[in-house]
Amino acid sequence: MLTKIVGISLPIERFEGRFKVGSHRTDADRLGARDGVVRESEGHAHDELAEAMTNPPRREE
Repeated sequence: MLTKIVGISLPIERFEGRFKVGSHRTDADRLGARDGVVRESEGHAHDELAEAMTNPPRREE
């Protein structure tokens, strides 16, 4: 049966994903999580994540 396994390669032309940083949570929950990310970053650059958690994109309805 192992002789029936074959590998394939597919070119990717476009990749889409969701941007979700707790936008469904209350402001207090989201900002508390942001503060935890900043506190635990130990000097690493997490500025973009913290900014996104501060001002998450609003879902279009």
